[in-house]
Amino acid sequence: MILHLAPKMITPRLRFPEFHEGWATGRVGDIADLLAGYAFDGDKFADAGNKLVTPKNFTKFGHGSFNAENSKFTSEGTESRFVCRSGDLLVLMTDLAQTCELLGKPLLLTQEDGEVFLNQRVIKIQPSKILSKGFLVNFLLTNQYHKRVKELATGSTVKHLSSNNIKSININFPSLSEQEKIGTFLAKIDEKIFALAREFELLKQYKKGIVEQIFTQKIRLKDINGGDFPVWADATLGDVSKKRSSNISMLTVKDSTGDYTLYGASGVIKGIDFYKEENPYISIVKDGAGVGRAFLCEAKSSVLGTMEMVIPNKNIDIRFLFEVINRIDFRGYITGSTIPHVYFKDYSAEALRLPSLNEQKKIADLFASIDMKISNVRTKLELSRKLKQGLLQQMFA
Repeated sequence: MILHLAPKMITPRLRFPEFHEGWATGRVGDIADLLAGYAFDGDKFADAGNKLVTPKNFTKFGHGSFNAENSKFTSEGTESRFVCRSGDLLVLMTDLAQTCELLGKPLLLTQEDGEVFLNQRVIKIQPSKILSKGFLVNFLLTNQYHKRVKELATGSTVKHLSSNNIKSININFPSLSEQEKIGTFLAKIDEKIFALAREFELLKQYKKGIVEQIFTQKIRLKDINGGDFPVWADATLGDVSKKRSSNISMLTVKDSTGDYTLYGASGVIKGIDFYKEENPYISIVKDGAGVGRAFLCEAKSSVLGTMEMVIPNKNIDIRFLFEVINRIDFRGYITGSTIPHVYFKDYSAEALRLPSLNEQKKIADLFASIDMKISNVRTKLELSRKLKQGLLQQMFA
């Protein structure tokens, strides 16, 4: 075990006042045991059975995401050492993104996550008695650690780490009592973050349920007098909207800066000094990885040429139409094998059921009120995460 107190006293910028000793420094491999995951047989993957932990289950924030969409299972068994439970600390060793956003990130399992099998390209890390797990997981979330991870990463398309890479990383740490106080303090912030994250997810699920019931007419709103609105009418997307194209490229706006929003496949790209669209509109990604993704765009803005604009007719509420478009399964309209494309001439044939304009507006107002609640919680969540990240940078030497 290689541990020492550096000649220059190592201390963080922000510290609890009762602690004064210098921090020790060592390599992760000297103060923690690492176990690499097992290579499960792909032929035995199944829709149910033993749950595996995979890169899809990792987040940027140190907790897992196990849901129906990203969970993978196997019918294969394994040794008990590869079975992970609440309290186990895992680290991701492979990232498909060039940014390495998730590479080296930790995942501290909770009871909600359940029992998972340690899959290849994930490691389990167990700190020694001189290192608190609560302290270690937060160290693995610091920017200085992640910077080192990106320096050690190999691979041109898919980025990788090895167990030896993780073992070689230096970690500065105080006495166990100070570690535990840091871990307890940050855990309280995590509790608030997790509560906000749960509220955010519940609100999104609530809206999803309301949208489904509105569009299947299991719920019908009443008019201003408490009466029924007219029966919904049959139409197609092409009947109630028209397409508009853009010829703007990133090259044409590379030197442009200003107060008018430019949208692209990921949402807001930048502010530019001109706009093409006077009124609000809907834009849809027409090619690439995000094909079919829709955005409700503000007035006096523009989109890149990779987007298609959908402009509603006068008798259609734009917010209502946006929710209609979000329900379209664009996979049925994709063309192209290498780069997927969708075209308005194809998806404009999508069959719709449309209420009267007054009912559209009332439905849109309901959705907007839920969206406002979701947005408020999202803002609180983002601020809490930024607060924690700021504390991490100051509390870790």
